[in-house]
Amino acid sequence: MRTTFRARRSIVTFRLSSDEYELVKRASEGAKSRSLSDYAREAVLRRVASESEPKDADLPAITAGIERLDQAMREMDGKLSQILKKPVPE
Repeated sequence: MRTTFRARRSIVTFRLSSDEYELVKRASEGAKSRSLSDYAREAVLRRVASESEPKDADLPAITAGIERLDQAMREMDGKLSQILKKPVPE
């Protein structure tokens, strides 16, 4: 994910141990990031984006929900068909 140049007005600060800092610094250099800040920003935004997407573990729940919805729609269709077939009293 490449960030575009746009005005950034918010600042996020967090502390790292010396070991953590060196680890992040090496990773940033390995990724050929412009700066440690760019690397950290991209890593955080990538994480946030991945957390907002449905996970594979969510698929069974999503599938079950779709199946329940499908069944409810079939029942509603059947009931509407019955209502439409009944003669209208005069």
